[in-house]
Amino acid sequence: MRRQGLIQYVLNKPDGEGILRLDGIEIPGFAGSYQLSLWQPPGPVPAAGWPLALFFDGQNLFGDSGTLAGGWHLHHCLAQRQSKGQAVPLVAGLHHGPEREAELSPFDPFVGVTGRGKELLAWLDGQVLPHLHTLLPINPDPGQTLIGGSSLGGLLALYGLFATPARFGKALVMSPALWPERFLIFQELMMLQPLPGAKVYLDHGQREVLEAGKEHLGQILFEQSQLLADLLEVMGFVRGERLCWQADPLGEHNESSWRRRLPAALDFLYGTEVST
Repeated sequence: MRRQGLIQYVLNKPDGEGILRLDGIEIPGFAGSYQLSLWQPPGPVPAAGWPLALFFDGQNLFGDSGTLAGGWHLHHCLAQRQSKGQAVPLVAGLHHGPEREAELSPFDPFVGVTGRGKELLAWLDGQVLPHLHTLLPINPDPGQTLIGGSSLGGLLALYGLFATPARFGKALVMSPALWPERFLIFQELMMLQPLPGAKVYLDHGQREVLEAGKEHLGQILFEQSQLLADLLEVMGFVRGERLCWQADPLGEHNESSWRRRLPAALDFLYGTEVST
């Protein structure tokens, strides 16, 4: 990821909706190439710079192309917030590569498959984010920096909040896949210390496994997210202040459900106050 190449890309290649896409990113030790999508809010830059929101599964954040149930339309949601004078971040979304389950899991997702999420986080922390801070008007305060995702992306976002407190102070965690290595994330979180005052938005749908005969699996996964909310509260994440837990009775495991819950997540993580 050469700095000059990224500079030229940012200056010259936005699409019609202001989405900047960088192709051909290579991650040392990972197969294939990756893409990064960027969206910077229009208008004057705040004095401290834009807050940064880093998301996994960046291919789902904006448009519908290539998604299973439509995109999140995150830029539209943020534009609505900005039109009301509410805080919005600059967004960076890393698209997944050819081995998503391994890439986005900090633990081994299956027998014989090594989880490489910790390596991916280290690369983002050590290589990508420093480049972005150099090239774009970003607020360096970790308390203003969000990490987010859904499913396995939600798992890695949660882990990243706790494992990288010098970088992240907010996490948006939708329908997290907590199951790798028999829910090892619970044990790991208790051994890590997030940024003081860190905030977590956490949700899970109650219709995420609809396959006949497997409804009990969906209930187990939902209850694990409930237990995660309870654990976070025990760890000092006060509900309504540092923790928002949302159970969605109609929520399925797809982008349309996550898109529907996105405004509430942003309201909690960035507030509804009008900027002055």
